[in-house]
Amino acid sequence: MKKKVSFPEAITILLLLLVILGISVIKFGLMPEVPVLFTVCLLVFWLKIRGNDWASIQDGIKEGIGVAIIPIFIFILIGALIGLWIKGSIIPSIMVLGFHLISGQFFIPSVFIVCSIVGLAIGSGFTTISTVGIALFGIGASMNANPALVAGAIISGAVFGDKMSPLSDS
Repeated sequence: MKKKVSFPEAITILLLLLVILGISVIKFGLMPEVPVLFTVCLLVFWLKIRGNDWASIQDGIKEGIGVAIIPIFIFILIGALIGLWIKGSIIPSIMVLGFHLISGQFFIPSVFIVCSIVGLAIGSGFTTISTVGIALFGIGASMNANPALVAGAIISGAVFGDKMSPLSDS
């Protein structure tokens, strides 16, 4: 007979799993896949101890994957795009073009404006940060600009463009 999980018990289990993930990745330097698989196994074991049958556990896993499958595919495609742009020398080309077009005096505001325009055009802040943001951060590093200011301008511009874009899902 399975018993309903109380809210404090659910929070305790969630925190315990997050601590295991954090310690495994941060302290022991493991790749995230191993601790995630371990915590999923621990969670399934805990559910089995609580009296859940395998069919309900599998249904819960299917339901969770069903919700997450579209964002997973989007992240895979964005990762492929970034890899192609780096391998195809598009990001280094953007860096060379940026050296010629952007003045060092107005570099930080220019980064914000460029990221805003790109984010507005494509409707994705994550993609903007991962593509144009990498190139602009490289330019900023070679200009000895403050990395925190450059990263802040990149992220702020990308998020602003993402939120203002009619193509954005947010």
